[in-house]
Amino acid sequence: MNNNLVSRFLEERNYDVRISGNGRWIDQKCAFDAVCFVADCIMDYIQSGGSQPFQSPNIWKSEYAITNVQNIFANPTHCAELLWMNITSSSGNQ
Repeated sequence: MNNNLVSRFLEERNYDVRISGNGRWIDQKCAFDAVCFVADCIMDYIQSGGSQPFQSPNIWKSEYAITNVQNIFANPTHCAELLWMNITSSSGNQ
């Protein structure tokens, strides 16, 4: 993944909720550090040969996610699953 790829992806959709009227793609409870952590875990999963499409348990049961949720957030292992549920609860994805 690089900046050009991210830019192309972002240009494919209009994220202005004033135009679409649909603000469900983001939840105000999503803290920047949590979103970045989730993205990092997904990238590690994919780069390590993980299958696509994936489900949340594929990410959160990985050694990378377990180790880093403890190191970064200083919480017990189940925190990773709680973090995922919090981020995805507003969109209905789990």
